[in-house]
Amino acid sequence: MRLIIATALTAIALASAPARAGGPATGVVELFTSQGCSSCPPADATLSKVIDQGGFVALAWHVDYWDYLGWRDTFSSPAATARQADYAAHIGDGSYTPEFVVNGTKGSSNSGVIASSSLPVSVSVSGGEAHVGAGQGTANVYLVNFEQSATVPIARGENAGHSITYRHIVTSMKSLGEWDGAALTLPASSGNCAIIVQRPGQGEILGAANC
Repeated sequence: MRLIIATALTAIALASAPARAGGPATGVVELFTSQGCSSCPPADATLSKVIDQGGFVALAWHVDYWDYLGWRDTFSSPAATARQADYAAHIGDGSYTPEFVVNGTKGSSNSGVIASSSLPVSVSVSGGEAHVGAGQGTANVYLVNFEQSATVPIARGENAGHSITYRHIVTSMKSLGEWDGAALTLPASSGNCAIIVQRPGQGEILGAANC
């Protein structure tokens, strides 16, 4: 996978054709963010551009370690903080907000992400089932549910007085099973969700699809 870090949000250009609903995504963009972080709104806007461009699974994880500064993020969760900590252990360089992680590798902080990539394992969702193609190695298959969009008026903390719109806010993530390199089909849900195939130890993401 090739990553180029851009210096302006207007420079975003995702070199991929929009994926059809339920079809394979060309990459996974995860943003670790917080309503209490004054540096995060530009990154939230970047994620929104990624979503509008299409072709990617794009997810916002709201961490909870900013909550002590006077405003509790309405979407924050220990699970988001734990996922970021696992990436920090796997990739290095600690945890911070905002932070993008693309395809399970380090992305950028508050600059735009230009990503040109393809995932080696085909994933699609249809009829309430996730279809994972054949490939090499082993991985875990996850179902990620998210809230499509929400606008939050922030009353306290670093973003006090602002109303900010957040998109693809992760609400849950659960394992559907293990993949051993052979094609398989697993039960999945529909609606606002995504399927992610990721190496053990929260490693490289091999395949993904929006539901």
